[in-house]
Amino acid sequence: MKVLISRSIVRCNHLTERTSTMFRRYIFKLVDFLKGSPVSKNLADIRAISRNSFDLNGFTAFQEERLNKILRYTKRNVSFYENLPIVFLKLPVLSKLDLRNNLSEFISKEYVIGQLKEVVTSGSTGLPFKVYQSKEKVHRNTADTIVFGEMGGLFLGNKLAYFKIWNNINEKSWWLKRVQNILPVDVLNLSDLRIKKLIGEMNKESNLNFLGYSSALESISACVKRHNLHVDVRLDSIITMSEGIGIEGRKNIQATFNCPVYARYSNVENGIIAQQTSMESDRYLINSASYYVEILDLNEDTPIADGIIGRIVITDFFNKGMPIIRYDTGDMGSKITLEEEGSIKEYLLDVGGRRMDAIYNTKGDLISSFVITNGTWNYAELLQYQFFQKGLKEYGFKLSVETNFEREEALIDEFKVYLGKDALISIEYVNEIPVLASGKRRKVVNLMN
Repeated sequence: MKVLISRSIVRCNHLTERTSTMFRRYIFKLVDFLKGSPVSKNLADIRAISRNSFDLNGFTAFQEERLNKILRYTKRNVSFYENLPIVFLKLPVLSKLDLRNNLSEFISKEYVIGQLKEVVTSGSTGLPFKVYQSKEKVHRNTADTIVFGEMGGLFLGNKLAYFKIWNNINEKSWWLKRVQNILPVDVLNLSDLRIKKLIGEMNKESNLNFLGYSSALESISACVKRHNLHVDVRLDSIITMSEGIGIEGRKNIQATFNCPVYARYSNVENGIIAQQTSMESDRYLINSASYYVEILDLNEDTPIADGIIGRIVITDFFNKGMPIIRYDTGDMGSKITLEEEGSIKEYLLDVGGRRMDAIYNTKGDLISSFVITNGTWNYAELLQYQFFQKGLKEYGFKLSVETNFEREEALIDEFKVYLGKDALISIEYVNEIPVLASGKRRKVVNLMN
């Protein structure tokens, strides 16, 4: 009898949640319609482009049309560009510092700051950085979020456990959390005790979706494995963000929660730039409908060949309030262009971290940070770790463990294979790896810079 009652309650909860989700979708569409359907129009644009069977010439022409449109607007309305020739590859590549120190020169003359949405990020540097977005850009970001969410199995109105730093700056009201169906999960102090409690609470949910920092979801997955916790939550999607994650990390999280894991490459100042769409590959489908993505040389502002790691530089097609042209994200990666099912698609590869934390082997060759993150998955007894390079041949690990770590020698020998036989690798034990102001943990750090 108890089993029958329990099953009835689960079915009832599922129906209630489904009805609630459909109601949220209806209200969203109604509000958008009353505003003139700005989000729906952007959704139609993104989906039409994704369905379009571009050949290489057609895809290039599409990109040039969007680039020329935002460049013509920028030339007319943004003081920084008034006296510059609008030849795309001759325009300066801009850093956060360039934008931050000359903010007024990048605001469009068609707007006053009070008309724009202010977004603030500190990134990995801790340096506050503001960008202002027009309403058109805000609507575009909403449409991008819906489309790329659907690619990862997350649909509008579904219940979302959102793993990030929650504080008095970004905290949502009780009403807004109900409307958006968000379950906020603060990633600070994710102890094993707290994770056990969190899993117990989530096991009571009929359907759930995860969106959050890669490091937080990896910590939860590792804790479940260490303590053999019972996981009974049904997940429709898992999307990681803000930090790089290798395919081994994704597979481990997938094994824990029986759900595919797709990494998203995005930033606060722009939006969703690319996202993974398959568990068979680490490549990220570029959001070509909203951004133009360049890969430039690490030391010069010149494009490099497909498949070579360089600086990720983006141009935003839709933010007329503060046009972002050739913006150096500070991240590294490579790009490839493929023809799939009769259409050209662009992908990012090796999206592994900040340029300031690039790691080199003992020969001075750049290596992907995923070599580090994938290698550490073999050591489940590690609670937290941080790998650092302090010299051409000098490296180290900071390790947080519950008890004694008995595989120091194995860890060092394994990483000498990746870094070089002459690598000098030290081990330091710490209670915890500190988090940044953003709530993320730097897994890989270059102390030579």
